[in-house]
Amino acid sequence: MNTKPLLAIIVFLISGVSGSWWMAQWLKDSETRVIEASFENDVARHTAALEREILLNLEILFSIKGALDVLPVLTEESFDVLTRDVLARTSAIQAFAWAPRVVHEARAQFELERQSDIPGFAITARSPTDAVVPAPVAPEYYPVYYIEPLRDNQAALGFDLSTEARRRAALLAARDQGEMVATAGIRLVQETSDQVGFLVFTPVYSGRPTDLASRRRELIGFFNGVFRLGDMFASAIETTDLDTMYLRLVDRTNGQNEVLLESGSLDDGQYSMTNAYRHTLSPIAGRQWEIQAVPNNAYVSSQRSWVPQMTLGGGLIITLLLSSYGLMVLRKNSQLKRAKDELEQISLTDGLTGVANRRHFDQHLDEQWQLSVRELGAISLLIIDIDHFKNFNDQFGHQAGDECLMKVARALNTVIKRPTDLVARYGGEEFAVILPNTTRADELAEACRERVEALRIENPRHGVKSVLTVSVGVSTMEPHRGSEFTDLIASADRALYRAKSSGRNRVEVA
Repeated sequence: MNTKPLLAIIVFLISGVSGSWWMAQWLKDSETRVIEASFENDVARHTAALEREILLNLEILFSIKGALDVLPVLTEESFDVLTRDVLARTSAIQAFAWAPRVVHEARAQFELERQSDIPGFAITARSPTDAVVPAPVAPEYYPVYYIEPLRDNQAALGFDLSTEARRRAALLAARDQGEMVATAGIRLVQETSDQVGFLVFTPVYSGRPTDLASRRRELIGFFNGVFRLGDMFASAIETTDLDTMYLRLVDRTNGQNEVLLESGSLDDGQYSMTNAYRHTLSPIAGRQWEIQAVPNNAYVSSQRSWVPQMTLGGGLIITLLLSSYGLMVLRKNSQLKRAKDELEQISLTDGLTGVANRRHFDQHLDEQWQLSVRELGAISLLIIDIDHFKNFNDQFGHQAGDECLMKVARALNTVIKRPTDLVARYGGEEFAVILPNTTRADELAEACRERVEALRIENPRHGVKSVLTVSVGVSTMEPHRGSEFTDLIASADRALYRAKSSGRNRVEVA
């Protein structure tokens, strides 16, 4: 089989497979980029929805605080009127509370006055074991005085907001800035479910302070909202969306990285993409929050198409079909060439002896003659005739004669060594040997004669025992332009005639 076409088919096969894989991978990567862009848009949409939900609830808080500012005196009844209906319409706000500023000198009187409405009322704190204890002595306190709804938040009454570090930080920041300030994520005193909340403090002053000193001096207390992050999250983001992605709300204020809320766990094997998409919310009462999201396998698979796989499969099928067709054509051509070579070999080979036939002899001699003309070299020709072969056929029959011819042909072939030398059956019992680039052909001629005689093939004549022999005519020429190889044949033929006339079993050189 020809190696060049086979190599071309192999290269085509490798190129086809590689090209199909590359195209499928490119399509898959393109799909991945589209999926990523689509998912990022979904995350941005959820971020905007959560942001709207939070800001809407903060706006409610701000509106109620504005109403408190115009009230001459804040009473439990007026506080209830301002807050109850709002709380009934939203689950994200767990409570509204009023925490007045109480200096230490007025603590006892403050507690006594409130006990007339709520027996056992006291300014309290939480111990490390989460037990309710009296608030430690401090210059001032910020206890929860009014809270709505009272029934669900009874545990928060009297709790000094300044005794817990995160609440205290937000309180002092709101007092000094004169603006709403949210706490970091905290576990609410009144929370019964497992979710994080946060408080937003709005300072209330006796006048309209314009600087830090006056704000600290004129502070009356804080109106605050208690917000449940889980309920806000559920109101903003549909449950069906949470089935296709992992969402996490992170507090990034002042470089921290505190997880406030997450919709699941990245360790449950649903998430093949670990790179989180991040979207930052607008500032929330002084806090900087960020949504982080990862699509799960269901989301990614729902967005994928069969185009990459079909492209790969189609490319492989086409490549294999074309390669198979190419191999089939190549094998067919190889078979045809082998058959042609066999036919050509048959047409150039003597069917009986297996050596070259007369046609092959003429072609080879013509080629070597022309080559000798170009290279100014010598060429020799041996014409060999089996002595008394007619007598052999008459005595032993034609079958034995054919076997004799085959033995002689094999013997002559053993003398020839070079690839350009050629043994041919020249006629019935005649053979010829072409010897290019040879000047002393008489030695090879003598070797041929001796080799045939050494076969010891019996060929008696006139009742006298003898063996089969050959006569050889030798001719050597240096061809020139215009000369013909028939001159070489005629010269060798004349030498053969002399050998036979001189008694046979001999070599004669022209």
